[in-house]
Amino acid sequence: MNAFPSERRRSKLPIVIALLAIIIAAIGGGAYYLWPRFDSEPPRITVLPDAEVLGVAPLEINVTDGGTGLRTVTVTLTQGGTVHSLATEQFATPARAKSMTVALAKVPGVKEGPAVLRVTARDAALFKGNETVVEKNLALDSTPPTLELIADDRYVNFGGVGAIVYRASTDTATSGVKIGNYFFPGFAGQVK
Repeated sequence: MNAFPSERRRSKLPIVIALLAIIIAAIGGGAYYLWPRFDSEPPRITVLPDAEVLGVAPLEINVTDGGTGLRTVTVTLTQGGTVHSLATEQFATPARAKSMTVALAKVPGVKEGPAVLRVTARDAALFKGNETVVEKNLALDSTPPTLELIADDRYVNFGGVGAIVYRASTDTATSGVKIGNYFFPGFAGQVK
C-alpha cells in the first residue's frame, strides 16, 4: 500500500506543471495584449497660424497620437460667455492623426474681439485615456484695413516717373503698390 500513494503523487505532478504553464502563458499573453493599452504619452496638438490676432484666414488644427491612437477631438471657441462648438470628432477605431480646418469668420454668432480657442484631444489608452488641452487667447479681426487715395497722377509720360499718395488705416501691417508681378512697398511720410 505504500507504493500506491506515491504513484498518486507522481500522477498529479504533470497536471500541476501543465496548469502552471497555462496560467503563465495566459498572464504573458494578457500582458502582451494589454501593455500597449497602458499608453502614457498624451496626444500632440498644433494650431496654425500661431498668431494672437486672426482675420478671415482659416485655422489649421493638427492632432496626432503615436501610442494607442485618438479617441475624441473637440474644438470650441468661447467669446463673451458663449461657447461655440467648432468641431467634434469621435473615432470608433482609434486614429493616429486628424487634421481640421476651421474658418472662424463663417461661424454664426462669432464677432470681432477677444476669444478663447480650446482644443481637447483624448487617446484610446486604458481607463480614461490621456488628455491634452490647448487653450489659446485670440483677438478676432475680420475688418480689412481701409485705404484712401489722396493724390494720384494718372498720366505718366513714357519714361517718366509716377507717384501715388494714399493713407492706410493704422491697423495696416504692410502696404504698397503692385504692378504685374512687381510690388513696390509704401513709405510713411507727410504730404501737404
